[in-house]
Amino acid sequence: MVKIPATNCLTVCSFLTVGVFEEGRYWDIFAEYSKNTPDDVLIKITVANRGPETARVHVLPTLWFRNTWSWGCDHEVCTCGTEPEECMTKPKLIQTQPGVVACHHDTLGKYFFTVDSGQEGHRPEMIFTENETNFKVKWSPMTCCYEEKEQKQNQ
Repeated sequence: MVKIPATNCLTVCSFLTVGVFEEGRYWDIFAEYSKNTPDDVLIKITVANRGPETARVHVLPTLWFRNTWSWGCDHEVCTCGTEPEECMTKPKLIQTQPGVVACHHDTLGKYFFTVDSGQEGHRPEMIFTENETNFKVKWSPMTCCYEEKEQKQNQ
């Protein structure tokens, strides 16, 4: 395992210089997309261990919606009624059975996100999270080192 100091800001070039690909110990991940219809997309994810030993990797396919519900009601897809609380709501994601998530969106409608069984023969556990943009980090001039600088200033 390559140990990278937590204080380093990493770029693509620095990944190569610290040896993350030495001894062929890495994973290749391939994502293939196929559209049956405009609203029916199949994604096949293939993972190849390039290391010499058997190892486990966790792959997290992601479903997300662009956050338009926090914009207010002055854009073209706003679904507001006459009251502010009737404005577009956050999409709803509900696991209806193992490997199946029902997705409800005000303007896009209802979709299903499904996950097949893996090589071990069972469907993976679904993980749900709410992710809002961390504006402080995203638009900082030194994004990758922001927390380090903040810690030093607080000492």
